[in-house]
Amino acid sequence: MCPPNKYQQERIRMLKNIIMTEINWNTEEIESMNRMCENYHDVFMLDGDALPFTTLVKHRIPKNRANPINQRQYRLPHVHKEEINRQVSELLKEGIISPSAQKNFKTAKTSGQIVGLTSEN
Repeated sequence: MCPPNKYQQERIRMLKNIIMTEINWNTEEIESMNRMCENYHDVFMLDGDALPFTTLVKHRIPKNRANPINQRQYRLPHVHKEEINRQVSELLKEGIISPSAQKNFKTAKTSGQIVGLTSEN
């Protein structure tokens, strides 16, 4: 096994700092955790790591268009909206999610008038 490079050494150090500070370990446990950090540092997700994904499977969310979900939308505080927008933008940029294929949304009012949430109206 090759000695770890500087990047790997930094990951190992970060892992040890996270794991070892939470619990009082005995000597045997410390040695075991050190070996685990050194051998499997690439398996752990650390702050700043990109969220991994796979293209081996295709995920689809089936929709039953006959029975749409009818749930009242609640307003979010402005602070939450900013955080949601930031996270969605980040996930879009990383290619983890993609924009919806649905171009517009139309609903019927009780008067029978069709209202669309597009620039056409």
